[in-house]
Amino acid sequence: MKGFALAQERISLNRELVDLARQFGDVPGLFRSHLRLIIDACELNDRSLLDESVEACVKIARKINLPHYSWRAASVQAMQATIEGDYKAAMALLDRAESLAEQIDDSSALLTLPLQRLMILCDWDSPAGMDLNEVQLQLNRAFKLFPEAEIYSRAFMACATSMAGQADQQLVSNEAFIERVFATGDHFSISLLGKMAVEQDDAKLAQRVYDTLLPIENQGTTLGLMGSSWGGPVDLTLGRISAFLGHTDTAWEHLENALSACNRMRAGPVTAHVHALMASLARFKGDDEVLRHEEQARLLCERLALRETSFSRLPISAQESHDESTGTTAAET
Repeated sequence: MKGFALAQERISLNRELVDLARQFGDVPGLFRSHLRLIIDACELNDRSLLDESVEACVKIARKINLPHYSWRAASVQAMQATIEGDYKAAMALLDRAESLAEQIDDSSALLTLPLQRLMILCDWDSPAGMDLNEVQLQLNRAFKLFPEAEIYSRAFMACATSMAGQADQQLVSNEAFIERVFATGDHFSISLLGKMAVEQDDAKLAQRVYDTLLPIENQGTTLGLMGSSWGGPVDLTLGRISAFLGHTDTAWEHLENALSACNRMRAGPVTAHVHALMASLARFKGDDEVLRHEEQARLLCERLALRETSFSRLPISAQESHDESTGTTAAET
């Protein structure tokens, strides 16, 4: 159901599919329906629904004890751990998932698990993490099996490379690639284009991303079942872009919304990023919230062992903010 409707529009149908599958004893259908609800939960920033659906998948997998279900269950448990920044647990679960998938040569794991590891490597500063080059090689091999998945993953790979301290954002200047990403309608990839646009000082692309994502503010992004990862709140990208364009009041509102979403999701690593951006924005505005947000970001970075290179700079327009002077938003200029 992902890609054909927004989560709030499809969730009632997915809940109905759960009820029907349970009623008719359709175990595969029940499992798939709970997986769909996990993606809905990520898009709605609904941690309760996420936990409920993951637990349902784990119970089914334990009951029938088949590798296909067991590796998927371990994978979505790893998603939970990654959201919270419990990277050691996430890596152990992904290793278990890989071992189970190999027992049945489940090719879908060749794409899903490296994408999940890539999400961890974006932030985790630990030698226990898998080598970035190895993950990229795994994904390039997977794209030969799933060529349609490449367009949904390339922006993520470029951002992950940058966050790991290796400058590689040439895709932001590739117009054909950018048009393909927008054509997919994939909010996660479009959100990453916004991040890259800000870092490359591309105001035109940043504005386009803002206009595209504004209708789904207050929601989250996800890699779907393909990547089984939560990509963070849309408001984080909207706030970053608003600050870049000089709309500091609007940026602050977006970042406050992002922080609220992260708290609901118990998302330690993304919360650290939001606090870091809010500290930069508060400093620019001359707000006394600077020290509080800096301290929160620092504490989370230390506790979760987050890599410093994952915290991108926040260029803020020095021009007078339209928020203060005319009351318009970034999308209106």
